[in-house]
Amino acid sequence: MNESARARLIGGAMVLVGLVQVILGTRQGDTIFAGLGGAYALIGIAYLYAHGRETSQ
Repeated sequence: MNESARARLIGGAMVLVGLVQVILGTRQGDTIFAGLGGAYALIGIAYLYAHGRETSQ
């Protein structure tokens, strides 16, 4: 597995875990848990974006 594929896998997993955490936190009424999940998903998106810019240059 090359570095680009590994980065996409890591970033995608971060986004997926964050969104699952948002869903679970929202269903249980735990806004802190949901908020942290949203933050984790945003970090995953930023990771994907940053890596995409790095490889395109």
